Amino acid sequence: MNLSVPTPNTSRAPAISVLNAVNSDWLTADDFARLAGIDIRAGQIALRKAVDGKPWRGCYLDIRTVQGIGGKSGERYEVHLSSLSEDLRWKWAKEQRKDCVADTPAVTLVMPERLLSDPTASKRTEQAMWIYSIIRPVLGLRRHKPERSAAVTEVLSREYTRPDGKRVRISKTQLYEWINRYEKSELEGLKPRSRKDAGHSRVLITRRWDGACPLDTTKKQAVAEALAHYVRSLWGSGVPGWQVVQRFATEKLVKLSRAAGWNIPDEKAPTLCAVTRRFVEQGRKDSLLAVYDQDAKQYCDLYIPRIRRNREGIKPMDVVVGDVHPLDIAVCREDGSIVYPRAICWHDVATNRLYGTLVLLEKGEGIKQAHVAASFAAMCAAWGLPLTLYLDNGSEYSWHEMMTAFSEISRLTQAMDRKFGVSPLKAESEIGELVSEQRQVVRARPYNAPAKPIEGLFSVIEQTVLSMIPGWTGGDRMRAKTHNVGKAPIPYTGTADDFLSDFDTALSFYHGAKQGGSMQGQSPEQAYRAHVDAGWTKTGVSPQVLLLAFAEEGKRKASRGYISWNGVEYYDDALLPYTGQSLTVRVARHSPDYCFVFDAKRTLICAAGVAPTFGFLDPAGAKEQARREKVMRRHVAEVRENSSRLDLVGEMREVVKGSPAMVQAPTGTTVAISDEAAQMLRGLQARQAVEQELLDDDRKVKAAQASPKRLSQWHSPDYTDPYLEAVQWSDEGE
Repeated sequence: MNLSVPTPNTSRAPAISVLNAVNSDWLTADDFARLAGIDIRAGQIALRKAVDGKPWRGCYLDIRTVQGIGGKSGERYEVHLSSLSEDLRWKWAKEQRKDCVADTPAVTLVMPERLLSDPTASKRTEQAMWIYSIIRPVLGLRRHKPERSAAVTEVLSREYTRPDGKRVRISKTQLYEWINRYEKSELEGLKPRSRKDAGHSRVLITRRWDGACPLDTTKKQAVAEALAHYVRSLWGSGVPGWQVVQRFATEKLVKLSRAAGWNIPDEKAPTLCAVTRRFVEQGRKDSLLAVYDQDAKQYCDLYIPRIRRNREGIKPMDVVVGDVHPLDIAVCREDGSIVYPRAICWHDVATNRLYGTLVLLEKGEGIKQAHVAASFAAMCAAWGLPLTLYLDNGSEYSWHEMMTAFSEISRLTQAMDRKFGVSPLKAESEIGELVSEQRQVVRARPYNAPAKPIEGLFSVIEQTVLSMIPGWTGGDRMRAKTHNVGKAPIPYTGTADDFLSDFDTALSFYHGAKQGGSMQGQSPEQAYRAHVDAGWTKTGVSPQVLLLAFAEEGKRKASRGYISWNGVEYYDDALLPYTGQSLTVRVARHSPDYCFVFDAKRTLICAAGVAPTFGFLDPAGAKEQARREKVMRRHVAEVRENSSRLDLVGEMREVVKGSPAMVQAPTGTTVAISDEAAQMLRGLQARQAVEQELLDDDRKVKAAQASPKRLSQWHSPDYTDPYLEAVQWSDEGE
């Protein structure tokens, strides 16, 4: 390891400074912004806040006002280099080395091996660099000269920020001590002295236990190692907090000590074996194991290393991210109950545009697949068909019909330049890869919120534009922002239509706001306009195509022009000829207004609409009935034109003639009845003949006594109808 330090020079300041510029220790706002990697405006704001005593990135900056060109009333801010963080001071020093004239050769020091193994070397070096940044204006100036006295006065008049962040002033005695140490030993003289046993703990467990334990050193070290392993295991198993770990560790130390041969009295054991928090905290890093095993969300949010994504080369609708978000705005239902709307959102990654569909759910109801399909169809109608979908892994996206719909859309767009297709999800994927590989439907892994940029974007929208809508609860419904302490939040006072209008206004306001990061100061609207001006065009898709694509499929039997699906009857004249046939039916769950009917060859017969109903005395019903009969007769006529009337009996006769005669089997055994059975049969036949004769006589008597029938109840009793008299015997069954 090599370290370059300035050569000591007692006559003038060193030509190459480790921590500062050659010309000045004060940086302008422009230099500060460039050094910090922020824009100039942000740098000016940071210096202005520092004047009011506010820290910047944890450092309290030392600011002065100077006269010059620019700024308010010809004044501008400058920041002293010593008040910046260590990384910025080193960055400034490296930049200055490239521009300095190396009139004084640099000295290369080879660090001894013992310093390389010193765990405190970095902190000691940082302390030395901080001291050097303070005494630098005095170095090189001759003693007992006005220039040196003025420099000392200037150094003593200011406050400095120590590496630990504390603001301090330097005494005159301390300043001269540092100067003497530097002139004697250069940068090494400014470093705090290191311990000879650096990197080795002087206490095994606690000072009290180490002093009281009568065991030899080997056994003590074995107990300490076993206890340290036990503490790490406690953290790794998910013990909540250092106090619980401390209690477990104390009891464990008593047992380990006794097992090693130290017979501790019961009354002294809790005191002598009390484990300190310092010892317990050494194993906290092993709590990562508990997080990994027990809290997948926290592990995903805080511990999984993340790559940096870029959106270069992505055009609008190349990548669209879909997700469902519960809004933190309380809205009243018609019955007065409070509901928090759900927003089905689609995020265009290239422009950061958002398309949202709000759903006011009933009590106990959740987002359904039909809601997502309807929202997707509405988004396509407004924005066009996306090239790649990046979807959440929720149940509302996992339904089979939606995947089938994407396959149908892919089939319909195969002849287009911007095809939409379906492909399986890999474990990890970059946005650039999604476009280049043409993987059109991508599913996010469960509990992988950072993989979806819409998560962070919607969080920003909640805290900005949506927070201005009345009824916003502040993002935490368990601790909702309320108008009065201890009372429920006041919900949105308008109607549902008013809320939809206000939500649309909030999204429009968001689309016009400029954004940083990948947007580079552009608003979503400006970014989208830039792509349109560059010649980008959207891919249109008709609502009928989406209805057909997002339709569920099944088999149903047609009856007199009707077909039923989920309790809804659909009618179309084209179904009249298919009565009694089982047909393939497809109905969109999110828009069941039409039923697409296909024949056995998968040819579309019709898009049947919901069957109309008519009132009992509505004359329109009779007209519709007559029209349908006319359509059916027309179809019958068409069938008659393409067929001939056949004599089916003659056709059967021809078939019988052409068929061989039925073979007659020869008689083998004849079955005969006994004499007793023959007598019984003759007696039965005689009895039936007598009964039939009596029945006939009774009918004749009743017919003679019957009066002639009248035509109706409106004629006189003596009126008779000759036609009824002619048929009266037929009515009686004769």
